[in-house]
Amino acid sequence: TVNRDYCHYFLVSMVAIQSDFQTAVNEISGIERNAIIHIDIVTKKLQIELIDYKEHSVPLDSEEGIQILDRWVEFWGNVLCGIAQHTKFIQADLTGGFDTRISWVPLLHSGIDLNKIRIYSIKGDYYIYAEDYAIASQMGDHYGFKINQPFPARQSLNLSLNDVWNLDLYNQQTFRNAITSFWQQTKNVDKLYALTGLSGEVLRKTWHMPPQKFIDDACWIAKSFSHSLNQELTVSIRNIIESVFRNVRNKYKIKDPDSVDIPQYLYHETRTRTHCGKMVVGNYLRNTLTIVPFYDPEVQTLQLKSSKCPDYNLLMVLLFDRYAPDLLKIPFDKYHEPPDLENLIPYAKEINERFPICHKKAENLNGGGAKVSSAAA
Repeated sequence: TVNRDYCHYFLVSMVAIQSDFQTAVNEISGIERNAIIHIDIVTKKLQIELIDYKEHSVPLDSEEGIQILDRWVEFWGNVLCGIAQHTKFIQADLTGGFDTRISWVPLLHSGIDLNKIRIYSIKGDYYIYAEDYAIASQMGDHYGFKINQPFPARQSLNLSLNDVWNLDLYNQQTFRNAITSFWQQTKNVDKLYALTGLSGEVLRKTWHMPPQKFIDDACWIAKSFSHSLNQELTVSIRNIIESVFRNVRNKYKIKDPDSVDIPQYLYHETRTRTHCGKMVVGNYLRNTLTIVPFYDPEVQTLQLKSSKCPDYNLLMVLLFDRYAPDLLKIPFDKYHEPPDLENLIPYAKEINERFPICHKKAENLNGGGAKVSSAAA
């Protein structure tokens, strides 16, 4: 049977629906994002195992926390360096926002010659793209690299209309309300590696607002419909989001129903799956491996703030100050609420001075760097 609330919300949702367990079919339920399904073919039974990743359990302003951050930067810097040694088809996205810039911390730390990989920034008249490109160009001038250089000659296969339809249908339909599958009509012959800012929000402040404001913001699009339909859509959207909020409160043991932490954690439970996760799978099916360091389970154990500084942007600013302080000198786009650098930087510096970096910086490409097997690359 059709889940009318879900379908109403999906039809008017921007990009992706914010639902954790409910689907378009009442009899089909989603599973926890930390679940592994064990299927016994002989007995035709399945068992769901939930993995405890200890998320948000390690204080950021602790020796253990900083060691996790240092390992994360070095590990992913070495991964990127190893990939760049084995292929010319590697790309790093760059915008004026926070998330690609966070992903650039391990990239800069890797020592890779940035002119030997493709740095991609959308160029267009749309105001977000125009600002993104201008800021990306400013970063290019600062670090000495060129934007949007072409890849070496490469081959791609044209997908049939049936293939394009199936990729869209089985990967994202009824979850992600986007038509990207229909203009991605080719598949790479050579594997392409793409470093992106997808889900960077899990390491910073996002959707940090009272739950009621989040619901009101989600319902605004229904106002463009007739009065009767507006009322029906609003009720459906509210039902879905309130259901997810209850699940988030139970999972994260949040007692206050008006806590701003509820929408913050909602992002982890919904959008990372219905939007970002679906994009990663779609790219993979077209032979593009999307590199998302933010999904590293170890870095997910870090708390985003500290007892002295309750700002959820502390980890992000601490990361910039520790490894690439020049990234804080280049402006961010006006589309996002700017971090409170005046208050955050002193806290970040205090933690970084207390726990100095104690590992070696990865060598550049010419010097070797990480050793990654051809199979891994």
